[in-house]
Amino acid sequence: YDPLASAVSEGDAFGNRKYGEVLGAIWKKCYQALKKERGRLVFTFHHWKHEAWAELTMSLKRGGFVLVNHHVVFSENPISVHIRSLKALKHDTILVLKPKTNDEESEQWPEPIRIDTTDSHTFCRECGAALGWFLSTDMNEETIRSEWKRLLEGEINSIEDILTAAEPRPPRPKGPGLGDIHLMRESIASIQLGGIR
Repeated sequence: YDPLASAVSEGDAFGNRKYGEVLGAIWKKCYQALKKERGRLVFTFHHWKHEAWAELTMSLKRGGFVLVNHHVVFSENPISVHIRSLKALKHDTILVLKPKTNDEESEQWPEPIRIDTTDSHTFCRECGAALGWFLSTDMNEETIRSEWKRLLEGEINSIEDILTAAEPRPPRPKGPGLGDIHLMRESIASIQLGGIR
């Protein structure tokens, strides 16, 4: 085990960039290993900090991936001694990605207005959808960083912001056939067995 090559978001600017670089190297190898037409990269992620989400986003963009779908699952028992007295996330976001190819249209994800940080499940769901939107845009890295910060730490400053945030959003589109729970179980089983299809 080499701690210098581990993908851990340590919270400082240098650590965050290192985190993104390590993740980027992993995603590039995954991109090379996966079949472009039907290969999927599936993993879980959760983090409270906007820096970690920004580095994840930029590393996936550099790795050549787009989000197909996402799901939210419990990650830890809410009465666990590890998180009982903390404002800890109790959920994980399962991210289902595919290699981006030039000959196809990417998924349409709605632009996020803000992300609700008061509830673990909602937070993970909205961060997953925001990731899909970021991966489908041509934003530069500094804009990605500032937008993640705004979404997770931003304040509502006016009545117009409150009304905009309260507007109903269109339903999130599902990837082709990925709403099927059987495929989800198959994807999770594949990861647990360490398989790449």
